[in-house]
Amino acid sequence: MIIEYGPIKYKDGIPLINKRKTISILANRLFLDAMKEVVNYAKGELLDVGCGESPFYPLFLQRINSYVKTDILTSPGKPDIYSNITALPFKDESFDTIICTHVLEHVFEPFCAFNEMKRVLRRRGVIIIGTPLIYWIHEAPVDYFRYTRYFYQKVAKIYDFEILYLKEIGGIMNVLIDMLSKGIILVSWKSKYLSFLERISILVQDIGWVIIDKAFKKDFAIPLINLGYVVAFRKR
Repeated sequence: MIIEYGPIKYKDGIPLINKRKTISILANRLFLDAMKEVVNYAKGELLDVGCGESPFYPLFLQRINSYVKTDILTSPGKPDIYSNITALPFKDESFDTIICTHVLEHVFEPFCAFNEMKRVLRRRGVIIIGTPLIYWIHEAPVDYFRYTRYFYQKVAKIYDFEILYLKEIGGIMNVLIDMLSKGIILVSWKSKYLSFLERISILVQDIGWVIIDKAFKKDFAIPLINLGYVVAFRKR
């Protein structure tokens, strides 16, 4: 049985990249791998902020008691509650876990978002965040920021969070492959006669994935050049 949640599909419960719903196959693979690592921190009542199509819903479902989805009115998904991350309609300390993936780069007031997430999070609760770094502009014109590991370390100090997990996604080779594939995609959009290039873009990412994984075993220059970050904070 296959169930689709945007860029991620689940075949008999196993998460896979849904190539029909994303052109960022390589980046999504890497973010998915990191999310499979941080899912172990999830517990209790979970809030998915900026849920979109809830790609990680089945991944987290078995580890929590409830799953509440929120997003803005233009969401492509079906949130339980429509709300902005800077004004969450919940009482203080309502949740044990918050996930916020590919959202903060679209929030013009990120510290207001952190204020709200900390407010509705219970003591010892966990916030799991994923954001891009070297990545093309998306969802324009509401694509405002990119964040580094030093931003998240500073956030931990400001809000007195414990950092449970902080990992770069990909390295220089993944970035180059992602940029090449995006370039091919942009060319394919120039004419309907070039639409076949979309398949070439997918092939480039699949081959790149195998080369990095099998030939090099590991990407390099990861602390300096990467596709993004996944971080897990614990509220003290």
